[in-house]
Amino acid sequence: AFGKKDWKSLKTITDEMVAIMPNEATGYTLRSEQLAAVGDWAGAHQAAQQAFSLDSDMVASAHLNASYIFEIEGNSVAAAELYRPLLEHHLIEGYPRKDTLRVQAIMAILQSGDVQGARTIANTMLDASPDRPGPQLANAFVLKAEGEVAEAETALRSISTTGLEPKDAAVVHLWSARLFIDLDKQRLARGELDDAERLMPDSRPVVEETLWALLSAKDITGAIALVQTLPLLHTGQKEPTDPRNGIGLGRPPVRLITDELLAAMDDDIRFEKDRDAVAAVLGWIQRPSPDSVLFLQEVGEREAGRLAVQAALATAHHQEGNWPIAHEYAQNVVSRQPSNAMFQYLRGYALGKLNRWDDAEDALNRAARLSSENAQLLHLIAICFLENGHKAKAKELLGQALKIDDGDTSVRRSMLALDSRNE
Repeated sequence: AFGKKDWKSLKTITDEMVAIMPNEATGYTLRSEQLAAVGDWAGAHQAAQQAFSLDSDMVASAHLNASYIFEIEGNSVAAAELYRPLLEHHLIEGYPRKDTLRVQAIMAILQSGDVQGARTIANTMLDASPDRPGPQLANAFVLKAEGEVAEAETALRSISTTGLEPKDAAVVHLWSARLFIDLDKQRLARGELDDAERLMPDSRPVVEETLWALLSAKDITGAIALVQTLPLLHTGQKEPTDPRNGIGLGRPPVRLITDELLAAMDDDIRFEKDRDAVAAVLGWIQRPSPDSVLFLQEVGEREAGRLAVQAALATAHHQEGNWPIAHEYAQNVVSRQPSNAMFQYLRGYALGKLNRWDDAEDALNRAARLSSENAQLLHLIAICFLENGHKAKAKELLGQALKIDDGDTSVRRSMLALDSRNE
């Protein structure tokens, strides 16, 4: 079942294994894999902890424990304590994900304040894999922490993404840009961000880091223009993927975009006309609350021509279940951007809730055609079809989403739920 990725059968089997053999690690290990496959990371972490406590040779379970705490919980200090003994484990060399584990260990130990410990691991990795982007990036962060700014820049410049999967290459470019910004190398940062955008078009993390780069370079006009695009992007938050995969650099830094940009705008009277709109949009994106929605509403009524505010209001009212208002604002957006798949979906979803299914179906089909390469949006559209009783169409769209991104746990979970419902 595990080899065939038959997660439904695996759940049944592991439940029986754990019940029959509560002191055997294998059942807990497989349970953790099944739970990870459907995105239940807390459950997967708990099962992996139990597996490793029963059998200390379960390196994959130990890695899931450490990477969950580092990548998903964001607790570098606790993660560092778990990574240190793993680096010395007698089975580590045969572990398929050892490179990601070691990069995570460097970053967790570095972020916990142990620069020398991070340096020791980085040197070992560079000796073994001098041309791999993960170790090179981690080494650049260690160099910065050591105060070796020129060497950190040189290390970043030497990184090549040739041969990487596009999504991994985009992550490398994005993290390189982050460090170039912190090194005050704005031109180099923008080059990396352009490469990341090419590989991950309309990615919220890339746009937000580009916004931070513009702020760092004092390009306030460019930053204001970019803020206007944020509400028009797909606003759903992608679930965490398996934290044992990928480059292994951990959580991105928190950028205080709102305060920095508004302070810069307050210093120049030229930006006064845009201040309320920027404050409303960024306040709602970065600090969502009922008050932020009220402020958006006020600005939207005063400045009806602001597409970014209209888009933010459509999403905010969708999230609150205010379907007539959500439909009104989504319609305002698509009347000006008919090819915006996200807002065709929001319009269709609201119409479905308003019992206007024929109109809803038309909008949702348009959204599906426009988002044929966007697994997250196809998933949302599929759920809407499913909620309105169209199981076959929902399954078709979920299958399409899985072909685009077979690691999307939310899509996989919905497919399993649909299959169970059909049975």
